[in-house]
Amino acid sequence: MFTPVRVIESVQNDGTIIYELFKTGTPEAPSAEISVKDGKAEMLTERWGY
Repeated sequence: MFTPVRVIESVQNDGTIIYELFKTGTPEAPSAEISVKDGKAEMLTERWGY
């Protein structure tokens, strides 16, 4: 895929952790988002609704 140059981690109210991964040249929006809940990771196909 790509090597992230920036990662933002945020914990949601329900305990889900969202990782936003940014690649070089696209600082305005994450290139990938991963959610982790109850030990299960999932690559999101749509932007997480904050």
